[in-house]
Amino acid sequence: MESYLEDEAWYLEFDKQLHSNLPLLLQLENDALVSALKQITERERHVFLSHVLEDKGFEELATELGITYKGAAAVYYRALQKIKKKIGEDRDGFHGTAEAGKDRK
Repeated sequence: MESYLEDEAWYLEFDKQLHSNLPLLLQLENDALVSALKQITERERHVFLSHVLEDKGFEELATELGITYKGAAAVYYRALQKIKKKIGEDRDGFHGTAEAGKDRK
């Protein structure tokens, strides 16, 4: 439970710092990514962020997690697909609202 609270505190600080320095469009994209990251498992989030931000290879991640290289790669690609799907859903919903507004004019 403590790990979850630490993760949540990290996200809040990360989000605050990012928003203060980004233009609106990038803030919206950041919100979608943070939202997507919150919706994947802790294991998927760890593998995804470690691979992307810390440049950890699948072999190193596999050793860390006690799984095979292919297992680590599978966790990463599953997380990536979930993130892409969630960001796509958020983007479609946002554009759908804009399109609906055009019809009312």
